[in-house]
Amino acid sequence: MDDDKKSVRETLAHEFNQLAAVRDELRVQLRLARSEARDEWDKLERTWERVETEFKHLGDHAKAPAKEISDAAQTLMTELKRSYERVKAEIKI
Repeated sequence: MDDDKKSVRETLAHEFNQLAAVRDELRVQLRLARSEARDEWDKLERTWERVETEFKHLGDHAKAPAKEISDAAQTLMTELKRSYERVKAEIKI
């Protein structure tokens, strides 16, 4: 059971770190972006904060089953990834 939680946490940590790198790259490029991209970015920042908060709370003391937490986090990270790709295409990185 502990190995399952560790594996879920490691998988989510890897994906979270990848998203963080894309997010940082986009933040730099947004200085030149159009207002639509900035509006999308503002929305993404709110979602990012939710994911970051949930990720920080994911740990040994999680009350929900690891699979349930993993599925919810994965859904949010997939949403972020797609949205980051849209912003990235719009600002043509």
